[in-house]
Amino acid sequence: MAEQTEGLFSLDADILTWYLGGDDGVDQPGAITVNRTVLIGDLGIERPFALDYSRSISDPDVVFFAQNGRWRQVAPNIATFLMLLDIS
Repeated sequence: MAEQTEGLFSLDADILTWYLGGDDGVDQPGAITVNRTVLIGDLGIERPFALDYSRSISDPDVVFFAQNGRWRQVAPNIATFLMLLDIS
């Protein structure tokens, strides 16, 4: 996770700006910040999943980078995400 996160956030400024997303008023959070995000996986090329600590340092949102170039919340926290996966 640390290697993927560091790799993403050390990209050239133009590419990094795209990966940070943006606020469109529809997808939440829309954008992420470098110092509040940890990548945890991906759905393929240019489709990362991350923990977004912007809202809470102890209970991060689970977000993914949608095809429209915005970050979208898929679960309000890790516990809910694992429950939705139903991996028990």
